[in-house]
Amino acid sequence: MKLARLPRPTTIEINPVLLKEIRGRMRGVRAFILLTANLALLAFFTGLFYLAQRSSMGTPFGPTPAEVGWNLFVAIAFMQFLIILFGVPSLAANTISSEYENQTYEMLLTTPLSARSIVLGKLFAMLAYVVITLLSALPLYSLVYVLGGFRWTDVFKANVGMLFLATLFSIITMCNSAWLRRTVRASGLSYFLIGGWTAFPYVFAIFDGILNEASPLRLWFLFSPLSFYASLLAASENSILHGSSGQTSTQTPTWQLSVFLFVAVVAVFFILTTRLVLPEARRAPRSRTFVMIALVVVAVTIAALLVHPPSVWKTIFERPAF
Repeated sequence: MKLARLPRPTTIEINPVLLKEIRGRMRGVRAFILLTANLALLAFFTGLFYLAQRSSMGTPFGPTPAEVGWNLFVAIAFMQFLIILFGVPSLAANTISSEYENQTYEMLLTTPLSARSIVLGKLFAMLAYVVITLLSALPLYSLVYVLGGFRWTDVFKANVGMLFLATLFSIITMCNSAWLRRTVRASGLSYFLIGGWTAFPYVFAIFDGILNEASPLRLWFLFSPLSFYASLLAASENSILHGSSGQTSTQTPTWQLSVFLFVAVVAVFFILTTRLVLPEARRAPRSRTFVMIALVVVAVTIAALLVHPPSVWKTIFERPAF
């Protein structure tokens, strides 16, 4: 009589690249030093900002405790934005190039992993460290919360927006790392691209306002990650970041429009990174890559038109009044 076989226990397969990258990052002392430095920097500037606000809080025309709480919340959020802006390219620049520099690239080729699995594993490992960094700053928000002025939903919204921007910065840096195969070069090019992408829209907006002697087009603010994050955090909808054209705020916030552009950028750079990371992906027909990029652009465009009608998108060519 044959014995019935017991069913094998189900296991959840975890990307081996993800496990390797997380263990490599968290087992070293560098990750904890950077985390401690991040918290110390945030706490130091938060304390300075609070003392500056507190000195004018008791005056007749000074801010209320709720206004101080909101100002501190925005200050912490933007300090985290700057840390992500300057920290992510530095941390993600060696994600692919380190395989070449440490002579482990040939070992990676012997695995059955696809280019997509490798890129996703390294990307998720990078984002896992960003999540830990964001979660470690929550005690600072809890200290500011006693002053009032903001809700925990605002903290959640700020951290989700920060994680989205970290994904954007990470995939751009990873693409540079796979293309240049050198950490220093990838880091320099990433800082140039990300920094320019953040700052240059404001340069164009300034020249546009000066040349036309009017408010700059809302179009320029659609491209900058800083505008995206500022619009996400804006307390009042009656501002240029929210696209107000008068005393009433009836237009769609800028971040709800620029998110489609950033999603398309993430998808395009992900496709390019998967093409560059492995030799077989590099040798793939370029027509296939162009077709995939075109499909992504078309899909995002259709989604943007379905979510927001053309009348909403026409507002980006308006000049808001202050």
